[in-house]
Amino acid sequence: MNKSKIKLFTPVFSAILIAIGFFVTQISFAANFGTGASITNTPPSFTSGPSDGGSSTSTPTNAGANVTFTATATDDNNDQYYLAVCKTNSITVGTDAAPTCASSQTWAISTVTNSGSQASVTYATSSGDAESNAWYAFVCDKKATGPACSSASQGSGNTGSPFNVNHKPSYTFTSATDTSGGTIAPGDTVRVTVSISDADTDGGQDTDQMYVCASGDTFTGSACSATEYCHTALAAPGSVYCDLPSSLTTVPTAHGSYGFEVFVVDMHGMVGTDTSSHTYSVIDVAPYLDATFGTGPDGYTIDTPPSLGAGSSVTDHAYVGISDDNGDLDVTDVEMVLFDSNTTTNTCSASENNCYIVSGGSCTYSNRSTAGSGKTATGTDNSFDADCTFTIWFNANYSSGWKVQARPTDGLGKNTAFSNSPDTVSTSALSAINVAESSIAYGALSVGSASAGQSITIQNLGNQIIDIILYSSSGMCTDYPGCSGDVIPSGQQKWAQALGVNFDWDTQGHVLLTSGSDGDPDTNGCANIDLAVRTSHASGASDENIYWKLKIPAAQPTGTYSGANDINYTSSGSCTGTP
Repeated sequence: MNKSKIKLFTPVFSAILIAIGFFVTQISFAANFGTGASITNTPPSFTSGPSDGGSSTSTPTNAGANVTFTATATDDNNDQYYLAVCKTNSITVGTDAAPTCASSQTWAISTVTNSGSQASVTYATSSGDAESNAWYAFVCDKKATGPACSSASQGSGNTGSPFNVNHKPSYTFTSATDTSGGTIAPGDTVRVTVSISDADTDGGQDTDQMYVCASGDTFTGSACSATEYCHTALAAPGSVYCDLPSSLTTVPTAHGSYGFEVFVVDMHGMVGTDTSSHTYSVIDVAPYLDATFGTGPDGYTIDTPPSLGAGSSVTDHAYVGISDDNGDLDVTDVEMVLFDSNTTTNTCSASENNCYIVSGGSCTYSNRSTAGSGKTATGTDNSFDADCTFTIWFNANYSSGWKVQARPTDGLGKNTAFSNSPDTVSTSALSAINVAESSIAYGALSVGSASAGQSITIQNLGNQIIDIILYSSSGMCTDYPGCSGDVIPSGQQKWAQALGVNFDWDTQGHVLLTSGSDGDPDTNGCANIDLAVRTSHASGASDENIYWKLKIPAAQPTGTYSGANDINYTSSGSCTGTP
């Protein structure tokens, strides 16, 4: 029996074996039959992932940074695939192209990736993103005919949906004050206060802290780039403060503004927003006197008590220690007042009798520092000594209550009240007189006639009110001072005060006596004038005029006569009567 061989058409997915046997007598032949099959497309499937890289509530992605999505997929047809991450569970497959998420619902879509290889794509977060963001991942094959996408996957655990975005905290600068909320003076501690805001609450309220750095510094996220002044602990948003180092405002510190930088950072290292540069201001404080008032070479506030001289002045020194916590160079003037505390106060107006005022031009400064930079711009030290010179005139009060007070003033005109010295000095009593004219010129006279009135000016050159005693011990002589020749007796001269130059010699005035003493002016030459102490050494307002006339007696020999009138003084109240 002969067998014939028949070729069969066999499709790929169905294998049909048909065996047909023919018993053919004496016949032999071969025949070919065609085969056919269709292969359907299956979508790729996740073999690893998807993952958002671990962006979670505990490890959020800082706004502005990227979230990286990864996944590995295989395709039974060995097609390439796309990783698509959408905001919703909705995807539209692409024809030989990338798929698309629903309108405006795309997080990220990768480039085409080979089956079995990892796909990766990033999303750049922004401050406008929500804190928690759900995502749905798909893998879709790249196919011209019948492309397909997998079902959505949201991953699992901390690497799965959602991803979290950490937003910057912000702060509002509140103040830079001393620790009690007031102004900052040298020696105070500067307290910087801000109010921090942080809207992130997913997984619990974010905590934040403040760093205060030196002016011009930047911030690394965990430290100042150069110099840290202070920082706070992590805490819930709200008002926080920290105190700057005391070295920033030690004495001395010049008044003015000083810069610093403020940074806030959250628990995830996200640096906050706001202008970082701020200032604190150190106020101008008044200069003051050292606790030990006198710093002069003799150890006293005032030099040894001045000895006054008739009609002249003496110099005296007063010493004072000055401090200014803004720096000793901030002091521009030192004013001293030497005053008679028995008659006036430190607020007196300048008077030679009881109030002497000097200022910087009459003072010498010693132990003064130099200018530094920054906070020591107005002195590297805060103290110096002042030596002030007074010119004291003869008409200064006779008193045991003279005191000195000082008041320093700084460049902005600030000063403290005068402060008393701890000691007093005394001035001596001084009685002295002077006649401004050197002579009385009666002129040429005839026998029996009286001269015109002549005046002299009597000046008090001391600090006591005095009375005047007028007399002549020799009269006027032709051979003065011996007076052995012809003499005009002293009684031929008369003086008057109130009557002026026109008094009548015969009926008015006082006879000039041959000697003088305290007592009634008519008999002893003691004029009840009470010559006042000058208010100014150069002023003649308190001077007194005495008017004189000479009458030539009968039968007086001719000649030129001269002599001396004695003018003396006595204490006020010693003379009585009418001048």
